[in-house]
Amino acid sequence: AMYHDIGKIYTPQYFTENQQTGFNMHRLFEPEESAQLIIEHVTRGEALARQYKLPQSFINIIREHHGTTHVESFYRQALKNAHDDASLVDETKFRYPGPKPRTKEAAIIMIADSAEAGMHALEPDKQSEEGVIEHINAVIHKKTEDEQFTHCPLTFEELNQIKRTLIKLLTPRIRVPITPKSEEKHNSEEQIE
Repeated sequence: AMYHDIGKIYTPQYFTENQQTGFNMHRLFEPEESAQLIIEHVTRGEALARQYKLPQSFINIIREHHGTTHVESFYRQALKNAHDDASLVDETKFRYPGPKPRTKEAAIIMIADSAEAGMHALEPDKQSEEGVIEHINAVIHKKTEDEQFTHCPLTFEELNQIKRTLIKLLTPRIRVPITPKSEEKHNSEEQIE
């Protein structure tokens, strides 16, 4: 799991988790160009893993952790630019090359990676345990609908275990805005300890 995104080291500025200034570099590009910049982290990561002779199982996960999914935000932007006329958008330019996950480990990393990334975009009214559950359910549902798990031996029980684990891990990461009342409560709790 530690190596699945190593291809991002070549262009870290194009990934949201590294955009600290609030300026989104993708505003400079068309959606197709942005999608390609994002997709490249998989192929470049695979090349880097081969160069440094990482085990084949690591290379497989690097290649499979996005399967053949869309780079969703840029695909939606391209559709919007085309006035929602899908015939004007080449959806293959927005899909990762795959292959789809072939192991449980690759599928788990796919789900966890998508769930964690989506946490940054949760609307304020969804920043609750219920919102996290809804988000994780949506991630798993979307991947299942897109047939991303057809080549790996995951069971429904294992998908439920992944979901339960992600809920435990991601719920504490909800950003609760500090208000004078919550700060006052926090300070009084510190005094009790």
